[in-house]
Amino acid sequence: MDSSGLFFPGRSVRPAAVGLRRIKPVRMTGIGVEYTMTDSPPRGAESQGRSSSGGGGASADGSVAFGKSVRINPRQALPAFSADPVAAYAAVDQQPERTVSCVALICSPDAVPRRKSASVYKSLDDPGLLRLVHSGTVLWPLAGEERHAFVYENSAGEAICKDRRQIFLGWRQERTMEIAFRSLFKIFLEMKRQDFFHGGLSPANLFFRKGSDKSLVLGDGLSAPAGFFQSALCETIERGMVDPAGRGPGTIADDLYAFGATLALVMRETDPDLLSKSRMEVVKRKIEEGSYAVLTGRERLSNPVQELLRGLLHDDPAQRWSADDLQNWADGKRPDPRQPMKRKKAGRALNFAGKNHFFTHTLALDISRDPAGFSKIADDGQLEQWLSRSLDDKETTDRFQMALNNTKNQGRDKSYDELVSTNIRSALMPDWPLEFKGQAFAMDGVDTALAASFVKGEDIRIYHEVFDKGLFLNHLFMKEGQNSAGAKWLKKFDDCRLFVRQMRAGYGLERCLYSLNQNVHCLSPKLKGYFVTNGEEMIRAFEHMAERNKHPELFLDRHSVAFLCELDARCVEGFLYELNSPEKHKLILGNLKTLAQLQRRYKIAQLPNIARALLEIMGPVYERFHDRSIRGNIEGQVKSAARAGDLNGMAAALDNTEVTSKDTANYKKAMMEYYNLSVEAQTITERMKNKESYGLSDAHEFAAMVSATIAIILMILTAVSFAAGQTIL
Repeated sequence: MDSSGLFFPGRSVRPAAVGLRRIKPVRMTGIGVEYTMTDSPPRGAESQGRSSSGGGGASADGSVAFGKSVRINPRQALPAFSADPVAAYAAVDQQPERTVSCVALICSPDAVPRRKSASVYKSLDDPGLLRLVHSGTVLWPLAGEERHAFVYENSAGEAICKDRRQIFLGWRQERTMEIAFRSLFKIFLEMKRQDFFHGGLSPANLFFRKGSDKSLVLGDGLSAPAGFFQSALCETIERGMVDPAGRGPGTIADDLYAFGATLALVMRETDPDLLSKSRMEVVKRKIEEGSYAVLTGRERLSNPVQELLRGLLHDDPAQRWSADDLQNWADGKRPDPRQPMKRKKAGRALNFAGKNHFFTHTLALDISRDPAGFSKIADDGQLEQWLSRSLDDKETTDRFQMALNNTKNQGRDKSYDELVSTNIRSALMPDWPLEFKGQAFAMDGVDTALAASFVKGEDIRIYHEVFDKGLFLNHLFMKEGQNSAGAKWLKKFDDCRLFVRQMRAGYGLERCLYSLNQNVHCLSPKLKGYFVTNGEEMIRAFEHMAERNKHPELFLDRHSVAFLCELDARCVEGFLYELNSPEKHKLILGNLKTLAQLQRRYKIAQLPNIARALLEIMGPVYERFHDRSIRGNIEGQVKSAARAGDLNGMAAALDNTEVTSKDTANYKKAMMEYYNLSVEAQTITERMKNKESYGLSDAHEFAAMVSATIAIILMILTAVSFAAGQTIL
């Protein structure tokens, strides 16, 4: 055992899993199968488990193998690095020349990790950042589930905050600049070079470098959505308006703002009043007073530090200092002066929601308080008159008219007032996030917010409305008026509008989620406990389930079909008709064909357990063959392919066009024969109803035929006798 408390035995075994659930079908629908969740036994440790991409074999002492050389100790938690719902544990990286102490962050299904950003982060080279050793999927024994994990070299010592919630530290200005500024300012040039956004810079995520009290290191920024753990104090006004799960990947300008906020908070004495304020209360104070004033309070700062913080905390992103400006200031060069943020003031107030408004931003903040009242002043011309005359702002007036016309063109429904409020708010403040029914949505963060709602089982109808009503499209048109780049987003949100208007499997909100977010794993309830990021991992997860008889009746559902439509479209798009059929045999065939394509796509030789599971439900598929001999032959071929684990062989046997055509033709011929016989039987039955006359007509016909036959015979004999000169008598 080394200093971190880990053992390194030779042979590893898979730990027993706990808490997994089995999904049982309850009824068929036209868009797939609906399922309920029932408790199921844990995955057994007695069988060889599915290999996850990152690792997961546990040794006898419970340490977990991860990658080629990392072992994680689930018995040694590291609370200083943990932030709910992400948990941290001790780990080691066993290199041939040395063993490196590490910290492993085990991600939660509730928060989508930034796994696609890991490769970029790994290329960053700065002592102010933790070095990423490895990332991937691990079978986590404490949950009995696969989880994504990030393992960093543990170069961090004690956290500068004793309590993550207490981010006012009261350091002297000299100490802050000597330690915090000097340790971190160079990372921004490195992040700019790699176009990387950290999203986790705050006092709560800073640590003294191990063995030193003169330098700091910045903690993790990958284990959850960008900004997930950030206090609104460290976020810009725009990002602070949005729920942490949906803030989206920001820019280096947002990280620079967080750096300025961090420096200000580290120097500031404790302010319980500010610390106790809600997210939106903090945002409103920043809007009213400015970020610099809110974050620095009454602290007395030197002129150079004031200049630094004013530059970093500028509320106009275009005026905020860049990484180059920061470097120039550190080198003693004075950056170009920035103009303070000025907002246009109206000549007279607009009364709304009990307040007199002279600015568009104060009006925009209050719109959600009374959508119906706002819709009224928008429709009757009051707002347009105020914008064009009192405010004298042509650009805002033009955006207002466009937003109002776009909303009216959609027609009036029960959501009209909310739609007017949302679209006009975007016209008034195009740089702010979209707000609908009191909930703010970031254009590039709605995907992670939707994922969180799916995982938590929250009401997702609001997302359907947002996409269906084209609210993001209107929001983008408002931003386009300011020459913002948005062509790719227009295409994405236009696609989402089409997706939610189709309720078939492969579309809907599930398709929107996987179309917008390439970080999210498949959230199918049938894959609960598995971290599936591509088609190969999906089919191997299904094989793992089937091996333990913990599989659902049908493997694919709306989530898995939508997931494949985005990541492996050619494996599923040809079978969407079957996967959406209300007929059970077509649903089964759709599942089989899709899984067979995945087997072929990833060149997997055998999938015996999936084949066996599908074989158990093939009854409805066999029944569509009418000829018993053909049916028996097909059944034999399917069973033979199933024994070999060949899903393509099973699909080929069941989808043989020649055999199906022959069976159909023979069936039609037999049906015609049956019809003719049925008609004849019906005729006889009708005639038998009159017992007195039944048979008389046939008897008369028979007698007539006999008489005619005898007459013909006599005539022939007479003719022969006459010809011979004889008589019959």
